[in-house]
Amino acid sequence: MSHSCDRITFLRVCSGKFEKAMVVTHVRTGKTMRLSHPQKLFAQDRETVEIAYAGDVVGLNNPGSFVIGDPVYSGAKLQYPDIPSFSPELFAFLKNTDPTKYKNFNEGVSELQEEGAVQILNSTDESKRDPILAAVGQLQFEVVQFRLAQEYGVETRLEVLPYSVCAQILGFCHLY
Repeated sequence: MSHSCDRITFLRVCSGKFEKAMVVTHVRTGKTMRLSHPQKLFAQDRETVEIAYAGDVVGLNNPGSFVIGDPVYSGAKLQYPDIPSFSPELFAFLKNTDPTKYKNFNEGVSELQEEGAVQILNSTDESKRDPILAAVGQLQFEVVQFRLAQEYGVETRLEVLPYSVCAQILGFCHLY
């Protein structure tokens, strides 16, 4: 089951005019890219977008190039302030209940982390291989579990951890 072709990034046109197949510069990477398959989505319906204007939202296929808050531009360089990141207050091990779905589990967790659905931490204890989900609210845990089940065919279980603070020290997260 391949999921990369199903990943959609939503882009809001902030100024000017968006045109199908336009070439833009991706601010974070500095690379240019052609936006070849813009879509308008409504429920299960998809429609190709030829032109969009400021305020419109366009869906783009995302092969893993975009993360939340990535601006793109054509013409004069553009930079927006970063989207604020909030410190997580809830932590839980995410357990894959079916070891035969290891590959789907890892792919799903990785893609959901890239999308910003939840923060993923890894234990410094080598014997613990399960990722630690770090979230601001309980709903983030539920979204991750639902999407893993629906999109990746992986059932999971959470093992809530008794921590409420994560301190980043020299690249490592210490839970307190």
